[in-house]
Amino acid sequence: MRKSRLVHVFYALTSSQRLLLRKAVYSPIFNKREDIQLLLEYMYKIDPISQKNLLDRETVFKQLFPKQKFDMQQLRYTMSFLLKVLEDVLIYQQATKDEFQNKLYLARAYRELKAPKFFEQTIQKARQDYGKQNLRDISNLKNAYSLELESYLATQEQGRTKPKNLQKLNDAFDIQYIAEKLKQACRILSYQTVYKEEYQTGLLAEVLGYVGNHKLLLNIPAVALYYYYYKAATEVVEGASFFDQFKHELLQAEGVFSDVEMRDLHVLAINYGIKRLNTEQGDYYLQETFDLYKIALTKDYLSEQGELSRFAFTNIVSIALKLKEYKWTWDFIESYKEHLNTVVRETYVHHSLSKWHFEQKQYDEAMLLLQQADYDDLLLNLSSKIMLLKIYYELSEYEVLDALLNSFKTFLSRKKLLAYHKENYRNVIRLTNKLVNVNPFSKTAKAKLRQEIEQTKVLTERAWLLQQLDQL
Repeated sequence: MRKSRLVHVFYALTSSQRLLLRKAVYSPIFNKREDIQLLLEYMYKIDPISQKNLLDRETVFKQLFPKQKFDMQQLRYTMSFLLKVLEDVLIYQQATKDEFQNKLYLARAYRELKAPKFFEQTIQKARQDYGKQNLRDISNLKNAYSLELESYLATQEQGRTKPKNLQKLNDAFDIQYIAEKLKQACRILSYQTVYKEEYQTGLLAEVLGYVGNHKLLLNIPAVALYYYYYKAATEVVEGASFFDQFKHELLQAEGVFSDVEMRDLHVLAINYGIKRLNTEQGDYYLQETFDLYKIALTKDYLSEQGELSRFAFTNIVSIALKLKEYKWTWDFIESYKEHLNTVVRETYVHHSLSKWHFEQKQYDEAMLLLQQADYDDLLLNLSSKIMLLKIYYELSEYEVLDALLNSFKTFLSRKKLLAYHKENYRNVIRLTNKLVNVNPFSKTAKAKLRQEIEQTKVLTERAWLLQQLDQL
């Protein structure tokens, strides 16, 4: 029973949700079985961590049915009935938390009851609520379509041959579809960047062409944002200008898009900037991405239930250090380390502090911190190897560096990595080897190596390699 869905979900409920569940279990509308009430009360008293043994099947059954022989089937029935009530409560809570949607549901009920007078009164209140909405995101477009659809269905059921709002219904559907299609296209782009997988995009080309030919659609924020982002991410020549338009729209969206959608949009923008850090426009996007991260931190768009992603944490530290924002970075680590999951906190804080010391050439402190952390995370392990590689090179510890490069190469061959990461780290190893062995007195050899570094497409350490080459 301890591993059942019922136990997992019940102990994840908030106190208010548990209270609502108790009311439902004691309401004849939801439940008429006494064994379900007994099971609920029993689970209320149990601490799932310190008293988990009390959630064993035989123990629970004895509490519910003290005079009966253990019957697993009977216990399963009781658990499944309680889970059904619990899930009904969750559905109810989700369905009733939006006042606008509540009015639509009520209007639909009046329509199905063939009460046109009450339908009209309710749909009019829904329209008034819609007019007061500050949001201009995709949820707002869905609401506009739902309003027109209910009005259309009501006219049809009332026997009218010609609906009054058919054009509005069509327009609302088109706008909602276009915005949703463009948002989905942006989702696909973000996954393709990481997983190199191909997706069928259906009518995307037609939608992009339609928006391009009907510029008034770009006055709709939910259309403009995803259109500009998609164009920026897919059109190399005009990417920067499209991104500027996207960023302008993003800043305007503050307060009129839900926090959830603003979070998604900021993540898109940040990922776009990160992807371009290793291009010839890298310096520009370094500052852009840093600014976007700072905005997202201020607005709390990067946290989920108060927890900051470890990937966002390390990315922020890396970008800030590249901009030589040393004090800001130190303050960030100290302020946000408590927002990391406790399981990974120490490792990621030590790694970030080691980078901070490395950037200021405090190599002993950096290596000491690297030795203290447990790098089970593969990407963090790789990042640590890169840092050690740089330290050994800059300290002229060439024998240790050579051993590291060889072990690094073996490590890559044994690990399953995404194609991008494997290609990048192999390039770093290869070019570091060439850097160590290049003739420092040969301008031709150094020029040839420079050209190779500059022309290698996937290379996160390009700037560092070029800097070391310039110092020979």
